[in-house]
Amino acid sequence: GGAKTWTRDKAASSKRDSLPVMQFKQQIVDLVEANRAIVITGEAGCGKSTQVPQYIIDAVRPDGAREPRVLVTQPRRVAAVSVARRVAAERGEAVGQSVGYHVAGDQRGAKVEEKVQEDKEDTDMKDEEDLEAVPAAPESVTKPAKCVYMTTGVLLQLLTHHRDDTAGNYSHILIDEAHERDVDMDLVLVTLRRMVIEGRTSEKRVPKVIIMSATVDAQRLCGFFGDRTPHLHVGTRPFPVRVHDLDQVIEASQATDTKIEPWSEYVPKDTQNARFERDASRACVQVLKALMDPVFEKGLLPPIEDADSRRDVLVFAPGVAEIEELENLCRKEGVHKLYDVLPLHGALDDKQQRHALSNPEHTEKRRCVLTTNVAESSVTVPGVRFVIDFGLEKLPVYDPRTKTQALLTRHCSRASCAQRAGRCGRVAPGACLRLYSQKIYTSMPAYIPPEIVRAPLPTVALKALLLDDQPAQLLSEALDAPQKRDVEEALTSLVKIGAIRKGDPEFEVEPLGELVSRLDVDANVGRLVAFGAALGCLDDMCVVAAAVSLRDVFLQPFEAGKKKAEEDVDGDPLALTLEQGRQEVAHFLPRRRITEQQQFSDALATVAILREFKRRLSTQSRDEAARYARQNHASFKRLVEVDALAKRLGDTYDRLISRRRKRDRGALQRLRRARNGLPLGVARRLLRHTQCLEYGLDQLRGGGRHSGHRVPFLQPPLRSR
Repeated sequence: GGAKTWTRDKAASSKRDSLPVMQFKQQIVDLVEANRAIVITGEAGCGKSTQVPQYIIDAVRPDGAREPRVLVTQPRRVAAVSVARRVAAERGEAVGQSVGYHVAGDQRGAKVEEKVQEDKEDTDMKDEEDLEAVPAAPESVTKPAKCVYMTTGVLLQLLTHHRDDTAGNYSHILIDEAHERDVDMDLVLVTLRRMVIEGRTSEKRVPKVIIMSATVDAQRLCGFFGDRTPHLHVGTRPFPVRVHDLDQVIEASQATDTKIEPWSEYVPKDTQNARFERDASRACVQVLKALMDPVFEKGLLPPIEDADSRRDVLVFAPGVAEIEELENLCRKEGVHKLYDVLPLHGALDDKQQRHALSNPEHTEKRRCVLTTNVAESSVTVPGVRFVIDFGLEKLPVYDPRTKTQALLTRHCSRASCAQRAGRCGRVAPGACLRLYSQKIYTSMPAYIPPEIVRAPLPTVALKALLLDDQPAQLLSEALDAPQKRDVEEALTSLVKIGAIRKGDPEFEVEPLGELVSRLDVDANVGRLVAFGAALGCLDDMCVVAAAVSLRDVFLQPFEAGKKKAEEDVDGDPLALTLEQGRQEVAHFLPRRRITEQQQFSDALATVAILREFKRRLSTQSRDEAARYARQNHASFKRLVEVDALAKRLGDTYDRLISRRRKRDRGALQRLRRARNGLPLGVARRLLRHTQCLEYGLDQLRGGGRHSGHRVPFLQPPLRSR
């Protein structure tokens, strides 16, 4: 074979001139040229993510000026890859020529020294493209791309381990979707702010910074980067969108054959989960059926005729388990005969994701794409005219009493609701159907508090320490800074678990600490995973770690739980009647049997029930697995979620730790003297695991004292199969 060749996506290319951002092209180029930092806002669908990087790399520059090379971040892997492919298609190129991407485990067009691996969503990426062919430039094989899309986590690792190289390799860094304030985003913003200040006060060459978002507080960000930072708003969405709340959807359905019945909405307290209610999922199926009625459909859309466009549906569910539940319900209710029902989330492989994001030109059948918040920003699903929004998302919530973090279902923010509505105003006029009332909407927060104030502080402090020797000072410069005393206490707790050590005078990160930071879980949970690998039971400990990070897979008895929640304040909130006590004893009998078989360990009981659940799911049927879960009073959804997170933790460990290092006899003697009663065989295994961490993470950092050693790749250490 000859070199792969490509043709321009003429449809995507022709739409560029009609995007709202196009009229601001020269203004964007001028502002970027004249300023170290700039904030750009514009509603979803205006073209920021795809066009602004192209304006920069295509701008006319004076003789002798530095050739631009642009780094663009996206909050999720699927967004980084799909946007890079779309921009490459607009330019008539293969991905990896002038436009590339860099995500965990896969990169095209990035420089060799940038091969760090860190991402929130880990899926296998295949070497496939769906564009047609014309000659590709021969120099594209070795020449780095001018524009590279990557996840925020990958950029954080570049800034941690290759900061000077990153500043030298890129002339511009664009932070897209800046309103998604996870810990990685806040740490990246602080580091870039330091770069901007350094560039203003010295002659050192540093990248220019462009912050982009649809819903961010622009004035606050401008102040964060300095009073001289300009703000530019680049227009509205290209097509109008009508938003309908639950009452309006129910009223509109009364004229159809598939009437939607109202239900009593559940409003959670601050400490409680929101519910993905069965009535709401049934209403979603009824809406999908009603949308086949032209009268119902016409009453929802804006009064602009566009008979030629597709009328596909995008459904926002809170998580993977809920998507599977909706898929199952659609099959039972016959919706698959009316729609191609497709899932879209981060746990899918690349082929499945691209199928959901592809342009369905060869079929008249409508598509219904079931997604999580991965499609909330940057990702465009072609043909979408309707969005169905449950108003829910999975959110990590930290409990300071128990010092644990759990992934809970909560109502999303009003800013997220606006982002979701904007998904249907990109290709044609659309309608957003919200399966929650106006009362629920007004009770939602304007913005979700940033993760840096919600996450366990030891995890945040550990990532900050990897970036800077003075983590308390670094975090004090963040947009939402934690208290300095709290940061110091968090560092002390990290010393106790062996993730860092107290140097003179600064803290130093241990190999265990680097692994924990890469796993992106609570520090104590990450330590559990590391010791599980050392003792030869990684898979089982990943299950325990996932269960701790989420929620108990075993359900509480509903009636007794309801009684406790509604107990009058004058009584004892923990008191049970005799009948309720009998119900609770009967409820826990199946769990007790499993627990007794596992030596009275709740953790091992979780491992045992998940193992049997997965066996029935793979060898029998979904219904049989669900029946087994019900018989043992376990949650089907939680078992699915725990299994998905356990797999991600195990795969991340495998990716990070793939080499062994020669054993240090002196270290073995030190460990033998301080093993606190561990058998010598266990101590040796722990030592070997620690040395593997040191060597593997040193390789990921790009060399160091072991970079010249020729060590063969081996299987991950002590992994249970």
